[in-house]
Amino acid sequence: MNTQYNEAGQGSRSLRAAALVLALLAGFLFSVFFVSVPLAALAIILALLSRGSGRLRGAAMAAIIIACISVSMSSASTVMLIRTIRSDPAVHLQVEQMLEGLNKYYGLEGDLKLTLPESVFGENLLPKYAPETAETEGKDPFAAGQGGEKEPDVPAPVPSLPGRDAPSFASST
Repeated sequence: MNTQYNEAGQGSRSLRAAALVLALLAGFLFSVFFVSVPLAALAIILALLSRGSGRLRGAAMAAIIIACISVSMSSASTVMLIRTIRSDPAVHLQVEQMLEGLNKYYGLEGDLKLTLPESVFGENLLPKYAPETAETEGKDPFAAGQGGEKEPDVPAPVPSLPGRDAPSFASST
């Protein structure tokens, strides 16, 4: 008698339970792409193996659904992360500085040095992004005027309704 499957051909409870646990772990760790996707794939394989010669049971079906959802969430979060690093120069700069710090800490040089792959993240955005200097401080680069001076923050006047006076908060005694 095969110990993996029971006599009714219902499959293995332990495989269903393991598939569900792996799918839940993949769901909780969806933001770590290289952990979540293999866990979800293993959960799907175990869920399919657990059916034996019968149909998929509740826990196995739940494991497959949760694993598929975790793979899609993991893929979406990875794509969003890559798009953010590519499109936002400030984030790109922070990632570059973090990698430089890791290289210094671990003493990595040459081919072992950690860098952002240009094939994924595009060209280096650091020359386009420069921190504020004494010459550019206080200037708004998006201002419509020629000098790019920041306009002072002045609150807009509160409009009053036609035919009514502005409310008075003075006490009338």
